Amino acid sequence: MTFCKIESGEKSKVISFFLGIGIFLVMLCLNLVFLAIYHAYFKSASILDSENEYRLVDLEQSTSSFIRDYNKVAALKKFHKELNHSQQFEYYESILQPISLFNFKGSEIFGYEYEAGYVPEEGTESEEKLVKQVLINWQYTKKVNLQSMIKDGRAFVEEDFITDNYEEIPILLGADYRGIYEIGDIIKGKPQVDVNATYRVIGFLKKDSSMLVNNRLTFLDRYILAPSLTIEKQPDTLADLMYQGFLYLQKSNGIVKLSEGYSFQSFLSDLEKLRIKYNIFEITILNYSMLELNSLKMLVYENVELLILIGIILYGFSCISIGAYMITLIRSLLYTYRVYVVSGYRIREIQRSMWIKLFYLISVPTLFVLFIAYIFLYEFLWTLLAFNMCLFVMFYLVSFIITFIYFRKITIEQLMKGDYND
Repeated sequence: MTFCKIESGEKSKVISFFLGIGIFLVMLCLNLVFLAIYHAYFKSASILDSENEYRLVDLEQSTSSFIRDYNKVAALKKFHKELNHSQQFEYYESILQPISLFNFKGSEIFGYEYEAGYVPEEGTESEEKLVKQVLINWQYTKKVNLQSMIKDGRAFVEEDFITDNYEEIPILLGADYRGIYEIGDIIKGKPQVDVNATYRVIGFLKKDSSMLVNNRLTFLDRYILAPSLTIEKQPDTLADLMYQGFLYLQKSNGIVKLSEGYSFQSFLSDLEKLRIKYNIFEITILNYSMLELNSLKMLVYENVELLILIGIILYGFSCISIGAYMITLIRSLLYTYRVYVVSGYRIREIQRSMWIKLFYLISVPTLFVLFIAYIFLYEFLWTLLAFNMCLFVMFYLVSFIITFIYFRKITIEQLMKGDYND
C-alpha cells in the first residue's frame, strides 16, 4: 500500500510537470497570436482611419525648369506656408526621399534600392551610400502619435522642423539601426547633389513601427525618419535653389484632412484662390480614402480574422489536450487521496483540495509568461496582464468543470475500491 502510494505520488508529479509545461507553451503561443492581432488591428487600423482626407497632386509639367526659377520657388514656399498654417484643415506630409550618407556604417539592407534587388558589385562601393529616408511634417507626427513609437531618445519637437541652415538636422533611426549608431552621433550626408548637411541622431523607433508613406503602409525598421523642413533662408546657390524647389514640390503633394463643418466645396474654392494668388501650377485632388485606404483596411481586417481563427483553433485543441492531461492527473491524485478518506475526509473536501492544486498548477505558467512579457515586452505589459488573466480564468474554468463533472460520478465506495477510471 505504501509503495503504491509513493508510486502514485511520483506519477502525479511527473504528470503535473508536463501539464504545467503544456499550459505554459499554449499560453505563450496564444500571447503571440494576441500580439499579432493587437498590432494588426489597433495599430494598423488606427493609421488607416482617414475619412475626409484628400491628396494634393501637382500638375507641373516641367519640374527641371521650375526648380531653377528663383521667383517660382519663392512663390511656392509662400503658398506652402499658408497651406500648412490653415485653420480650416490639417496638412500632412509623408515623403519618401532617399539620402546620401558619408562613411555609412550599416549594411546593404538599408540601401534605397535593396528591396528591389539591387546590391552593388564588389569594388563599386563609394564613400556615399544612398539609404532609405522618410520625411514627415509636424502635423503628421501628431496624427501617427510619433511619441508612442519611440523606443529610446526623444520624438521630434516643433522647433525641429524649422531651419536656416542644414546643420545638425535631428533624425530618428529605425529599430534595425540599433547597435550601428548611437544617440548623439553626428552623420554627414547630402540631401541633394552639391548640398551638404549634418544629421544628429536623437532616438530610435520601436520594432515594427509603421506609417502611411505615399499611399503605402511602410514599416520603418530600416528607415531614417527626418523632419520635412521649413527652410526660411533664401537659396544662395543654384544647387540650394534646386534642392529647395524640389523639396517644396514634394511638400506640396501632401494630404489634407478637412475640419468638421468645412465642406469640400469650400476647400476647393479656397485652394483655387490660394493657387491664383501665388500664380503656381494647377493642382488636382484625389479622394485619399476611397480606393487605397479601403483596400488596405480590407487587408488588415482579413488578417485579423485569420489570426482570430488561428487563436480559437489553438485554444480549442489546447483545452482538449489539457483536459485529457487533467483527467489523467485527477486519476493519479485520487489514489493518493484514498488515505484521506480513511481519515474522515469527504468527497467535497477532496474536490476542493484538488481545485487548489489545479489553481497553483495554472498560476505558475501564467506567472512565467508574465515574467517573459516584463523582460521582453514591457511596453505591452498591462495589455498582456489583462489578456493572461482572461486566459487564466478560462483555463481554470475548464479544469473546474472537468473536476466537477468527474467527481459527480464518484462515490466513497468507488474511491476506496479504486473504481474511478470510467
